[in-house]
Amino acid sequence: MIENTTTLSSPLSTVKSKFPTVAYHPAITEHDTDWKPHTRETRHDVAERARKFFHWLLHQPHDNIAVVSHGVWIECALREYCPEVLEFGRKRVYNCEVYCGNLVGRKSVKGNDCDSMNDLEIGLSDVTQIGFYQA
Repeated sequence: MIENTTTLSSPLSTVKSKFPTVAYHPAITEHDTDWKPHTRETRHDVAERARKFFHWLLHQPHDNIAVVSHGVWIECALREYCPEVLEFGRKRVYNCEVYCGNLVGRKSVKGNDCDSMNDLEIGLSDVTQIGFYQA
């Protein structure tokens, strides 16, 4: 099981003052309410955060977006939405690796309205690793 072992993050106002041109997900609060001092996120927890983020991202007006995150988040997102790029779990993602691909949203067969996260099928396509960090 992959576990997120990050420490408490900076307050949102501090991050926004350092990066004022970044669009922040509206669910992000001033203090990270998901962070727990004695409990780490499971791979499932991280994949669920990725799903919510991708749903939000699909509704943004931009055509090209850079998503910057730590390796565990990217690995969980790729395992969930594009497992073949990680050889179906045989390959890991490390910090400073760069992947390129397309985020695709399709209306679910069971849903009539794409406003609900459950009515939109999220997918990643044409994902390739285009760079990596070498020490």
